[in-house]
Formats: sequence, C-alpha cells, structure tokens
Amino acid sequence: MAITANHNMGEKSNKSNESVHQPKSEKDLNYFAKLFTVQIRDGQTDQSMIEYLNTNKILEYHVNTLGRTTHHGNEYTYLGFFTEAAKNDFINNRRILGMIGKFRDLEWLNKLNKTITISATGIDGENTDINEVIQAIEDKLGKLKKVTQKTGNGKWISMKLEMEIKCTEDELFNTWES
Repeated sequence: MAITANHNMGEKSNKSNESVHQPKSEKDLNYFAKLFTVQIRDGQTDQSMIEYLNTNKILEYHVNTLGRTTHHGNEYTYLGFFTEAAKNDFINNRRILGMIGKFRDLEWLNKLNKTITISATGIDGENTDINEVIQAIEDKLGKLKKVTQKTGNGKWISMKLEMEIKCTEDELFNTWES
C-alpha cells in the first residue's frame, strides 16, 4: 500500500483524535480491514477501486495500491487505517459495501496497543547478558515500563517485564523465535 498524501475523508471529516502525532507513512497504519479478493463486486479492478476511494475521499490518505495477503489459503485485499475509528467507519460505510464489497476487521495485521506483563524464568545468568535480552525485547515489541529481576543460586534469573507493546499478535507470539 502506498500513501501519497493525507486528505480529509469525505465532505465532513470525522478524523479521530486518538493520536497526538500526525500520521506520516505506512508505518503509522495500525488497523486493517480485509475483503476476500474473490468477493470484490462485479468487474472491479484494483485501479477502479483506488479511483473510487480517492475521488470520494473515503480514506484519510491518497492511496496508490491495495494490499494483498494470503492467510490459511485465502487471498485477501486489504487497506490500512491510522485509527480504529477510521477503520470501523470504513467497514460500516454502505457506499463501500455497495460499490466494492463487505470489508471485515483484519485482526492478525492490527497492531496491539496495550500494557502487558511478561514473565521470563530460568534464564542462565552466567551465560546471558540480561541487558541484551531486554534491549532485544524492547526493539521487537515496544517500550519497557518496569523490570523486576530476581537471581536464584547466583546462576538463574527470573524477570517480570511490564511493557507497552505496539506490535501484531503474530509478532508477540513469535518473539522467542529466531
């Protein structure tokens, strides 16, 4: 999905004030809506959908391409949104339903924006640099708010990490891989 410029949605913009920072790029897209590609209304091409979305200022930005993804063998066409309110407005927009098709929430691409507590136990304190572990987790998931650490027998470390995460569910579940 390529974003070329921000613009107001429709005639009456009801942009959400959820973020104090103006979204600037694809990286700022936190919420997504999907449509089975095979369910796109009669004869609609990517280009005709893009023209419809841009001409009618349906989105908060000017779009050049639509996203495509395959999940469990199904191909989806998707769009990204800066706020959950904008995504929900789009999903419930009757003009979109009539012109393109029924979009739904694309949960596995949505960014989680929560505070969580992670418990890590049995870390080998002699062969592990805890600061590297903490930095790697912070780089991958989000900002650490609080770290509580205990050492047992001088060798093993147990930790509780309280952090604000901004990642997808898949990224969170696959934190310990690779």
